[in-house]
Amino acid sequence: MTGNRFRVSGFTLLEVVVAMALFALISIPTIALMTMTARKSDARLGVGKASELIALIDAEVTASFRSGGINNGQDLETTPLTLYASEFLDKFAFNGVGFQNSEKYYRIKVTEPTGYSYSQGDAYRIFVYKVIWPAFVESGGGNYASNESTPANLEELVSPSVVLVR
Repeated sequence: MTGNRFRVSGFTLLEVVVAMALFALISIPTIALMTMTARKSDARLGVGKASELIALIDAEVTASFRSGGINNGQDLETTPLTLYASEFLDKFAFNGVGFQNSEKYYRIKVTEPTGYSYSQGDAYRIFVYKVIWPAFVESGGGNYASNESTPANLEELVSPSVVLVR
Protein backbone atom coordinates (compact mmCIF):
# COMPACT_ATOMS: atom_id res chain seq x y z
CA MET A 1 0.00 0.00 0.00
CA THR A 2 2.90 2.27 0.06
CA GLY A 3 2.67 2.80 -3.70
CA ASN A 4 -1.05 3.54 -3.76
CA ARG A 5 -1.71 7.18 -3.13
CA PHE A 6 -5.10 8.66 -3.58
CA ARG A 7 -5.00 11.64 -5.85
CA VAL A 8 -7.74 14.17 -5.11
CA SER A 9 -8.61 16.26 -8.13
CA GLY A 10 -9.03 20.04 -7.75
CA PHE A 11 -7.22 23.34 -8.04
CA THR A 12 -4.20 24.31 -6.06
CA LEU A 13 -4.09 27.54 -4.11
CA LEU A 14 -1.65 28.99 -6.61
CA GLU A 15 -4.00 28.29 -9.53
CA VAL A 16 -6.92 29.94 -7.73
CA VAL A 17 -4.87 33.05 -6.90
CA VAL A 18 -3.66 33.38 -10.51
CA ALA A 19 -7.23 33.00 -11.83
CA MET A 20 -8.50 35.68 -9.42
CA ALA A 21 -5.70 38.06 -10.44
CA LEU A 22 -6.53 37.60 -14.13
CA PHE A 23 -10.22 38.16 -13.43
CA ALA A 24 -9.41 41.39 -11.55
CA LEU A 25 -7.12 42.63 -14.33
CA ILE A 26 -9.93 42.20 -16.85
CA SER A 27 -12.97 43.26 -14.81
CA ILE A 28 -11.70 46.45 -13.10
CA PRO A 29 -10.97 48.37 -16.34
CA THR A 30 -14.26 47.11 -17.80
CA ILE A 31 -16.24 48.44 -14.84
CA ALA A 32 -14.39 51.79 -15.04
CA LEU A 33 -15.18 52.02 -18.76
CA MET A 34 -18.87 51.29 -18.15
CA THR A 35 -19.03 54.01 -15.46
CA MET A 36 -17.38 56.55 -17.77
CA THR A 37 -19.78 55.66 -20.58
CA ALA A 38 -22.79 56.15 -18.30
CA ARG A 39 -21.53 59.62 -17.28
CA LYS A 40 -21.04 60.64 -20.91
CA SER A 41 -24.55 59.42 -21.69
CA ASP A 42 -25.99 61.63 -18.93
CA ALA A 43 -24.01 64.60 -20.26
CA ARG A 44 -25.39 64.06 -23.77
CA LEU A 45 -28.95 64.07 -22.42
CA GLY A 46 -28.19 67.37 -20.67
CA VAL A 47 -26.85 68.91 -23.88
CA GLY A 48 -30.14 68.15 -25.68
CA LYS A 49 -32.13 69.81 -22.92
CA ALA A 50 -29.75 72.78 -22.85
CA SER A 51 -30.06 73.41 -26.59
CA GLU A 52 -33.86 73.19 -26.30
CA LEU A 53 -33.72 75.68 -23.43
CA ILE A 54 -31.55 78.10 -25.45
CA ALA A 55 -34.00 77.96 -28.38
CA LEU A 56 -36.94 78.66 -26.04
CA ILE A 57 -35.07 81.54 -24.38
CA ASP A 58 -34.32 83.04 -27.82
CA ALA A 59 -38.02 82.87 -28.70
CA GLU A 60 -39.11 84.37 -25.36
CA VAL A 61 -36.56 87.21 -25.48
CA THR A 62 -37.35 87.99 -29.14
CA ALA A 63 -41.10 88.08 -28.45
CA SER A 64 -40.59 90.32 -25.40
CA PHE A 65 -38.45 92.80 -27.30
CA ARG A 66 -40.81 92.92 -30.27
CA SER A 67 -43.89 93.40 -28.08
CA GLY A 68 -42.22 96.14 -26.03
CA GLY A 69 -42.26 94.03 -22.87
CA ILE A 70 -38.53 94.69 -22.58
CA ASN A 71 -37.07 98.12 -23.24
CA ASN A 72 -35.05 97.76 -26.45
CA GLY A 73 -32.62 100.44 -25.30
CA GLN A 74 -31.89 98.80 -21.94
CA ASP A 75 -28.17 98.33 -21.21
CA LEU A 76 -28.02 94.65 -20.35
CA GLU A 77 -24.33 94.71 -19.54
CA THR A 78 -24.92 96.77 -16.39
CA THR A 79 -28.49 95.64 -15.57
CA PRO A 80 -29.08 92.08 -16.82
CA LEU A 81 -32.55 90.63 -17.25
CA THR A 82 -33.43 87.57 -15.20
CA LEU A 83 -35.69 84.98 -16.75
CA TYR A 84 -37.02 81.88 -14.98
CA ALA A 85 -38.06 78.62 -16.63
CA SER A 86 -39.68 75.54 -15.12
CA GLU A 87 -37.86 72.22 -15.01
CA PHE A 88 -39.85 70.85 -17.94
CA LEU A 89 -39.57 74.12 -19.92
CA ASP A 90 -43.33 74.64 -20.04
CA LYS A 91 -43.47 77.89 -18.02
CA PHE A 92 -41.42 81.11 -18.32
CA ALA A 93 -41.45 84.30 -16.26
CA PHE A 94 -39.25 87.37 -16.18
CA ASN A 95 -39.90 88.14 -12.54
CA GLY A 96 -40.10 84.61 -11.12
CA VAL A 97 -43.77 84.96 -10.15
CA GLY A 98 -45.38 81.55 -9.82
CA PHE A 99 -42.20 79.71 -8.85
CA GLN A 100 -41.50 78.45 -5.34
CA ASN A 101 -37.92 78.11 -4.07
CA SER A 102 -38.65 74.43 -3.36
CA GLU A 103 -39.38 73.82 -7.06
CA LYS A 104 -36.56 72.98 -9.42
CA TYR A 105 -36.35 75.66 -12.06
CA TYR A 106 -33.78 77.43 -14.22
CA ARG A 107 -32.56 80.96 -13.61
CA ILE A 108 -31.35 82.60 -16.82
CA LYS A 109 -29.46 85.88 -16.70
CA VAL A 110 -29.66 87.69 -20.03
CA THR A 111 -26.68 90.03 -20.53
CA GLU A 112 -24.58 91.38 -23.37
CA PRO A 113 -20.93 90.57 -24.17
CA THR A 114 -18.40 92.88 -22.55
CA GLY A 115 -17.71 95.85 -24.77
CA TYR A 116 -20.69 95.20 -27.06
CA SER A 117 -22.73 98.25 -27.95
CA TYR A 118 -26.26 97.99 -29.32
CA SER A 119 -27.85 100.91 -31.11
CA GLN A 120 -31.60 101.31 -31.66
CA GLY A 121 -31.32 100.98 -35.45
CA ASP A 122 -29.66 97.53 -35.42
CA ALA A 123 -31.79 94.65 -36.70
CA TYR A 124 -30.20 92.17 -34.31
CA ARG A 125 -28.83 92.15 -30.81
CA ILE A 126 -26.21 89.87 -29.24
CA PHE A 127 -27.02 88.32 -25.88
CA VAL A 128 -25.20 86.05 -23.47
CA TYR A 129 -27.35 83.64 -21.49
CA LYS A 130 -26.04 82.42 -18.16
CA VAL A 131 -28.22 79.43 -17.26
CA ILE A 132 -28.18 78.18 -13.67
CA TRP A 133 -29.72 74.86 -12.65
CA PRO A 134 -31.38 74.56 -10.18
CA ALA A 135 -31.90 78.15 -9.12
CA PHE A 136 -32.24 77.26 -5.44
CA VAL A 137 -30.95 74.33 -3.38
CA GLU A 138 -32.02 73.16 0.04
CA SER A 139 -29.75 74.57 2.73
CA GLY A 140 -31.19 72.56 5.61
CA GLY A 141 -34.24 72.79 7.82
CA GLY A 142 -36.58 73.44 4.90
CA ASN A 143 -34.72 76.61 3.92
CA TYR A 144 -33.45 77.27 0.41
CA ALA A 145 -30.42 79.24 -0.75
CA SER A 146 -29.43 80.58 -4.14
CA ASN A 147 -27.39 77.99 -6.00
CA GLU A 148 -24.90 80.68 -7.02
CA SER A 149 -23.69 80.72 -3.42
CA THR A 150 -22.99 76.96 -3.47
CA PRO A 151 -20.50 76.44 -6.35
CA ALA A 152 -20.17 72.71 -5.60
CA ASN A 153 -23.81 72.13 -6.64
CA LEU A 154 -23.85 74.67 -9.46
CA GLU A 155 -24.59 73.48 -12.96
CA GLU A 156 -24.07 76.42 -15.24
CA LEU A 157 -24.21 76.94 -18.98
CA VAL A 158 -23.04 80.14 -20.64
CA SER A 159 -24.15 80.54 -24.23
CA PRO A 160 -23.93 83.51 -26.63
CA SER A 161 -26.88 84.09 -28.92
CA VAL A 162 -27.87 86.48 -31.73
CA VAL A 163 -31.53 87.52 -31.69
CA LEU A 164 -33.41 89.49 -34.34
CA VAL A 165 -35.22 92.26 -32.51
CA ARG A 166 -37.07 93.80 -35.44
